[in-house]
Amino acid sequence: HVFVLTSDQSGDNAPTRTNVAFRLTWLAERVRPEDTVVFYFSGHGMQMGDTPYLLTVEADPRNAGTLRLSALSTHELNGLLQDLKARRLLVLGDACRNDPRAGKFVDVGDLRAL
Repeated sequence: HVFVLTSDQSGDNAPTRTNVAFRLTWLAERVRPEDTVVFYFSGHGMQMGDTPYLLTVEADPRNAGTLRLSALSTHELNGLLQDLKARRLLVLGDACRNDPRAGKFVDVGDLRAL
């Protein structure tokens, strides 16, 4: 199964926080131990406090509360990925770490693995 969620799509194929969670949950119910799962994210990312986020299309970074409700934290993503029972899991992330609120780079110190 291949799912491609891109910003030029709508409905179930839009890269929203809930669509990403839905697809990973759907996979978790179907993946077998002998399977391989590849998760690839290319887009924007940012960190608020100690929490890194992937900015889905509806992400609202105005403050910590709106970001928490609208973006996908890497902690949430890790939980969804851990539910996959695949023997092999490849996670690729291509996300900038800029702060879209300030329009300039945010020094986040050590980069954290997904």
